[in-house]
Amino acid sequence: DDKRLSELGIKILEDTSKLPDIILYDADKNRIIYVEAYSSTGEFNKDRVDYINTYCSYKNDIEVAFVTAFATTKKMLQVYPKIAWDTEIWIAEEATHLTHKNGDRFMGRNPEEFL
Repeated sequence: DDKRLSELGIKILEDTSKLPDIILYDADKNRIIYVEAYSSTGEFNKDRVDYINTYCSYKNDIEVAFVTAFATTKKMLQVYPKIAWDTEIWIAEEATHLTHKNGDRFMGRNPEEFL
């Protein structure tokens, strides 16, 4: 829905290969979640995250999260060094968990809670 994406500040990019497979919006938490299946275009690396953030001007203090989805841990480990910091990793083998590539910032959690 181009109109809704525009309302959220997400531009339809000329190079659609830069857009993720899925764009979710969580209205309760005012959060956009980009999900990329590794098997389709690859991981969210730094260049790709920067590209999307450069061309999208998010409105209303929207939080943005990037999730690379993998079928197996083995596939994830093959490209782990390329995955951008401050992004999420989801693996079908462990479907009830997300891994945040950093540690001091979690989706929906305040790091102060852990001090």
